[in-house]
Amino acid sequence: MQANKISITRNYLLYVLLAVALFFSYRTIFRYGCSNLSNTFICQLTLFFSILVYITIRPSKQFLVSYIPITLLYLLIPVWEFMCGHKIAAHEFLASFLLGSFFYFSVLYLKLILGKYIKTKVGKFFTYLCDFVYLCFFFYAFSFYLYYLANDGILQGDVILAIAQTNLAEAITYIDSTFSEGKIILLSILIIIAFTLGGVLACAFHRVHSCNNELSRHDSIIRTILGIFIVFFMIIMTQGTLVHTAKGYDCQAKKVLAFSVYMTKTYGDFVKNRTDITKSIKFSDNFFMDEDKGVYVLVIGESANRDHLSLYGYKYDTTPLLNRRIKEKEQGYRFIWFRNAYSSFTHTIQSVTNALTDHNQYNGQDLSRSVSIIDIANKAGFDTYWISNQSSDSMIVTPITSISMSAGSVKFVSESKKGGKIYDLDILDNLPAELRTDRDSFIVIHLMGSHTKYRDRYPPEFSRFSNEQNIINEYDNSIYYTDYVLDNFFRYFSQKTNLKFFGYISDHGADPTQMGNDHNTTHFVFDMVRIPFIISFSEKYAQSHQNIVETLAKRVNGYFTNDLIFDLLLSVMGLSASNYYDSSFDLSSENYSLNQENAKTLLGEKKISEDHR
Repeated sequence: MQANKISITRNYLLYVLLAVALFFSYRTIFRYGCSNLSNTFICQLTLFFSILVYITIRPSKQFLVSYIPITLLYLLIPVWEFMCGHKIAAHEFLASFLLGSFFYFSVLYLKLILGKYIKTKVGKFFTYLCDFVYLCFFFYAFSFYLYYLANDGILQGDVILAIAQTNLAEAITYIDSTFSEGKIILLSILIIIAFTLGGVLACAFHRVHSCNNELSRHDSIIRTILGIFIVFFMIIMTQGTLVHTAKGYDCQAKKVLAFSVYMTKTYGDFVKNRTDITKSIKFSDNFFMDEDKGVYVLVIGESANRDHLSLYGYKYDTTPLLNRRIKEKEQGYRFIWFRNAYSSFTHTIQSVTNALTDHNQYNGQDLSRSVSIIDIANKAGFDTYWISNQSSDSMIVTPITSISMSAGSVKFVSESKKGGKIYDLDILDNLPAELRTDRDSFIVIHLMGSHTKYRDRYPPEFSRFSNEQNIINEYDNSIYYTDYVLDNFFRYFSQKTNLKFFGYISDHGADPTQMGNDHNTTHFVFDMVRIPFIISFSEKYAQSHQNIVETLAKRVNGYFTNDLIFDLLLSVMGLSASNYYDSSFDLSSENYSLNQENAKTLLGEKKISEDHR
């Protein structure tokens, strides 16, 4: 009798919880004055207690074994954030717990439905597929713990993207340069433990469906209704857990997954939309091209921190050739080097994509609907070239790959030359043998520069520095070699072509003292975004485009981020009549609007004015 009263009371409590949750879930319809924050909190508490009620209805051993560990993993993720120095609000623990519960219940009920109504081998396959998805959610949560132990930082969305955009060779280089032998052994043991624990939990999850047979019909119905409610209501409350702008689950696990999914989709849309977007490129009626055809060269460096260039005042002579050309005023060319250039981000894919498209940190332009500088150059009749010493391989198709493939001629030196080490100077053998003189040419050269491992980026004869710790010496040697490479490129184009413009800018900087994490946002310092930016114009070009060159010369101390190179190049190449040109982002325009106060980095998340060095 007493047990029956408890059961009735429990059921009434369940109905009240359902009513309260539904009431607050439709707060946009029932406007009763509760703030969004309080509504979200009530919704979270309602779901929390609903889950507790669900668990107390004769929970099976398999259910407890598969549910409790995975939700604990999600629940404790904010602890690692706190240990990394982040401020943590109490609701983040609740939100993390609810996210783990959402993953669990959504997969569980999908599996139960498939197992109940599809009795064929196909149904059995999908139930095993649900077990695999459960295992993926487990490993996703575990990755936060593994990343903290490996890097002493909290896992970020851009790290997930960086992993997806890398290839096997880069992954091996990263592991070798970052972790000691002891740490590799420790991480290997942890991975083995993760797979073992994940296997045990997945087996328990696979057997959860049998627990319904042990319940009374009444309890089975209550559990089914409540479980479906939990999944359905969580989806409503989050407005789509995997949507980048979703609200509700304000926790790191959700942010990382949402950002990764959003950016991967955006990258995919960017690639898919190339043909349609290029059709939208137009030029104004006053558009005309110079009769004097010439060559425009943009060299994109890798991980070059301007503080390690002697040109920018570094204590060691790492750029003797650049120093000589600039300070001795190379005959026939004018050099300009900018003192306050920054990258828009600390990873190559994002920074180079922003640099070569009309998408930047300031204009809110949708990347998936953006055009590249190569698209516009092609439309204007330029011969376009992409020559890279970086690999085109990655686990996902990146915008850089799509941009490079749109060039008229594409070469990846690292993939065309087999055997032995490949250095940036090998690009010289892959430069165009002869360029047409009746058409303008735009050439993009992408270096390996100072990518980790630093000592693999230069030949042994360029091991010049030995005054600092080894890692700093190796980094300085890579800068020294890049100086030599740039000098050879400039000599080649200035002597063999009608070179009008030659520019060098790095994708991002680096902090070599954090080897392996030298440009990781988890350990961000401004060294990671301080970059060199050096340009040169032929004297003939400078005389015919005096306003552009003189304006740039006046702005050597101005602030610039490399995601604005797109508009500058349009101006320099005579393509400012394009409908994608914005003079407020053009460093050579009188309308240029960037200054120390509004300049940003980290995709707009951090102000350059915070750099007090």
